[in-house]
Amino acid sequence: MPYGVKSVATIEHFTAQITEFLLQRDVKMLIIACNTMAAVAAEVVHRLAAGIPVLDVIEAGARAAVGSLCMEDFAAPLDRFADLLVP
Repeated sequence: MPYGVKSVATIEHFTAQITEFLLQRDVKMLIIACNTMAAVAAEVVHRLAAGIPVLDVIEAGARAAVGSLCMEDFAAPLDRFADLLVP
């Protein structure tokens, strides 16, 4: 279902319904594979999942991006913003 024009409340409601449906099936982990749900309603899943691991695409992508780089990789691109830093 496309969520682009849905309100935050509607997305949270759909997310809660889907989460409850999955929890009734005794799942061992929940993965939020929808960017919209992950950005808007991940806290709904975490609250309802109480004790079941939850992973979402935004967190997974951020971890993968950070994990694939070392600090030297960040230094050069960030150097161009050095003049914007407040001492």
